[in-house]
Amino acid sequence: MVDERALLAESLARALETRRMSVRVLTRANIDQVTREAAAFHPDAVLVGAHPERVEMITRLTEQGSTCVVLVDGDDRIATAECVFVGAMGVAEMTGGFAELADQLDRLVAGNRVLPVDVERDLISDLLDHRRRSSDGHTPFERLTRRECQILGELMRGASASDIAATAYLSIATVRSHIQQILRKLDVRSQTSAVALAYRSGWEPPGEARRPTRAASTTSSH
Repeated sequence: MVDERALLAESLARALETRRMSVRVLTRANIDQVTREAAAFHPDAVLVGAHPERVEMITRLTEQGSTCVVLVDGDDRIATAECVFVGAMGVAEMTGGFAELADQLDRLVAGNRVLPVDVERDLISDLLDHRRRSSDGHTPFERLTRRECQILGELMRGASASDIAATAYLSIATVRSHIQQILRKLDVRSQTSAVALAYRSGWEPPGEARRPTRAASTTSSH
C-alpha cells in the first residue's frame, strides 16, 4: 500500500490483516522504491492513493505487471480517472469502509473485475472532457487537485507550511511538495506570487467564501 497518510494507511492495513491479508505499507517511498518493492515481493495488488503525482507510479507498476487499485477518499474524480486511464484495475471508495475494500481485493485476487465497465467508461469520458476544456484556455487553477486547492486556500489566509502540516496531519515535506506543484501549475516562482495571482483572478477555495482583503474592507467602510 502506498499512501502518504500514515495513520490511515496503518489502520487500513490492520483491517485487511484481519481478513488474513498480508499488507506492506510504504508512506514516503518514491516511484523507484515502490517499483523495486513490487518487483521483489510480487503482491496480488498495489493499493495507491489517488493523486495526479501517482499517475507515473501506476504507469510504471502496470508496465512491470503489477495490479493497481486506486484508493479514493474524496471527490477528485479527475485524479482518479487519470489513474484508471494509465492502467489501474480498481477504484476503492474509502467512504464505503474497510470491509468493502477488503471485498474488492478478494474479488480482484480471485480474477474478477472490480471496476464496472460503465464506471470506467464514464471516468475516461470525464477525463477527456476535462483535458479538452483545459486546452481551450481555462484558468490554471483548474489544474490544481483538491488537496492543492486546500493548501493554496490556507496560504491565502496567511498560514505557513508548518501550520498547514499540523492542521492537515501531513508531514512538512509533503506540504512543501504540494506547494511546489501549485507553483509549477500556476507558473509562478513563489508562494507570495501564487497568492497574489489567486486574488487577482478572483479564485476562491472550492466550497468556501474567500475573506475580503484588508484594502477591500477599508474601501467598504467609507
